[in-house]
Amino acid sequence: MRRLFLTIAALLDRVTRAACMVAVLLLVASVLTIVVLRYGFGVGYIGLQDFTNYAFAILLALSVPVCLAQGGHVRVEVVSERMGPAYLKIADAVALVLFLIPAFGLLIWAYWPELRYAWQIREASIETGGLPGLYLVKTTLPIAAGLTIILTRPFKVGNTIAVRGVSGVVEEITLFNTQLLGEDGERITVPNRQIVGEILVNSQAHRVAESRLRIAYDADPEVAVAAVRHGLAEVQKHGA
Repeated sequence: MRRLFLTIAALLDRVTRAACMVAVLLLVASVLTIVVLRYGFGVGYIGLQDFTNYAFAILLALSVPVCLAQGGHVRVEVVSERMGPAYLKIADAVALVLFLIPAFGLLIWAYWPELRYAWQIREASIETGGLPGLYLVKTTLPIAAGLTIILTRPFKVGNTIAVRGVSGVVEEITLFNTQLLGEDGERITVPNRQIVGEILVNSQAHRVAESRLRIAYDADPEVAVAAVRHGLAEVQKHGA
């Protein structure tokens, strides 16, 4: 069941990002057309202006779940800087269960009667000569709210993850792939379609590393252990 849910979430993730890209292209094209027609030829079309508004509304609504899925949203958190990675994991889970799901679930429930009425009358633009299909644009709002609940990515920039045989620190999350920094400093590009729906190990900002140190036979092992502990303490203190 969990794998099926992740597979569906991966498909919705790709479809939503593709819809955002199409909305951006249509928005740019329509705005440029309006500017050229208005200032170059002195003409304008109400339908084209409505089309621009529709594209912008769809882009704005669908950008919310896409932004959240990629960890690009703004976090206002003054406590996490002083807490460990375990706190961040718990805080994200609490925020998801107590705030995000109830808030967007309430949005869907409260908006449903208005959306149902818009479908019943096949609501169109209020402008004379405007485009039909406004009820379809309004449908993207509850859809975006539902996608915001579903499309949550289990990692963010700075986390150390291991997926499909590769591991590293997440450096950047783009629209199509995730950039990792490997243990030897190499940059690893993992397509996002290979991440969503797969078993992923997220050790947050830290990862256990194993190292071997050699000391001379005549050296004092207690002094060596104390030096290692002091070095680790300094690394943890300065966050290096």
